Amino acid sequence: MIQLMSLITILLFSSCEYDNYDAPSYVFKGRLVCDGENFPFDSNRTIFNFVQQGYGKADGGTEMRINDEGHYQ
Repeated sequence: MIQLMSLITILLFSSCEYDNYDAPSYVFKGRLVCDGENFPFDSNRTIFNFVQQGYGKADGGTEMRINDEGHYQ
């Protein structure tokens, strides 16, 4: 019984290489346009809130600043 408890304890406190994943390297970037033309953005004040719905995700989104040409990253 003690051997079984020791084995379970060792398995619980040991780490596995398969659990150590690198962070994703994706970049969310784009450009906001209307009918092929830029919106008139003020890059000093314009902040958009991007929200992903679904997958059980419920958060406030990600704020991104938009530059004068409508690009964000």
